[in-house]
Order: sequence, then C-alpha cells, then structure tokens
Amino acid sequence: MIEQNLLDQIRNDFYMGPDHEYLLIDNANVDSFWNWIKENSFVYTELSAPENLSKAKFLASRCIGNSQVAAIDNEIEYLEGFARRQDRFIFHGFNVAGENVIDVTAINHPNNFEKFFGGVPNYYVGIKIPHEFLNEVNGEAIAENHININPLLYRFYLQQQ
Repeated sequence: MIEQNLLDQIRNDFYMGPDHEYLLIDNANVDSFWNWIKENSFVYTELSAPENLSKAKFLASRCIGNSQVAAIDNEIEYLEGFARRQDRFIFHGFNVAGENVIDVTAINHPNNFEKFFGGVPNYYVGIKIPHEFLNEVNGEAIAENHININPLLYRFYLQQQ
C-alpha cells in the first residue's frame, strides 16, 4: 500500500505527460483503478544490475516488453507501475528479485534515461503481475520478442475486479 500523497503525485504526472495515451483507463473505472493502485502497490528503492541481463534483446524505450521478456527468460518477478527520477514519475515496467529492482531497460540504455529524465530511475512503485497472466495474455509476443508488447496493468486490474 502507498500513501495518498504519493498516489496523488503519480496520478498527476501520469495525466500531465504522455503516459495516459499509452495506458488507457476506461472513464468508468478511473477512480477504482487508482484506488486499486494505492491499495496494491509497493515501493522499491534498491537497484541491482545483474550482468546476465545485459543483452541486445532489450530495446531502448520498450520497458514494458523488455521487463516481460526478462521475467519469463530469467524467472524473476514482473511489475508494472511507475518509476521516478528527480521529481517526475513515468509509467514503467520493471522486474524485482527479492527486494531489488532490476530495470533491464535502464541497465541496457542508461543514456536514454540520462537524456530524457536526468538519470536512471531511483524510486519505483509497482504491482506484481503473475507469470501465468503474462503468458496467458502476452505469451506469444514475449516468446517471439515482438517490438510491441502490450502493458498489462489495466487488464490485470480488470481481472482482479
């Protein structure tokens, strides 16, 4: 669970930037979705960069797809949520092993984060999405490493309702 003031900042950043055009939330579910985010999210601040996750298959600007591929290929947890650098949150996909964030997109493309956000994220808020759900919804795209692999957060929310 996260505090209301943190949720307010995430929600504000979500609608002020382009993320709301990528993660589409039906108007009828907006308040319920954000309450679900508040009740089910966890904060992560410890980062790790395992050497085996430095690979060409992880593409720049594809955090959702990269993290889904990493989760299945390396049997680590997959999360969708938000990452912050300085004072701005972005919608982001990442992985967790234990309590450590593994951000394969940032590991493999730190210059993109430096250019657009002033550095790699150092604060993450997310919801774990089970491997079964990943495989059920995006299994083929993950296995074939498609360029566009869809986010799952809103679909997972709908399944939980």
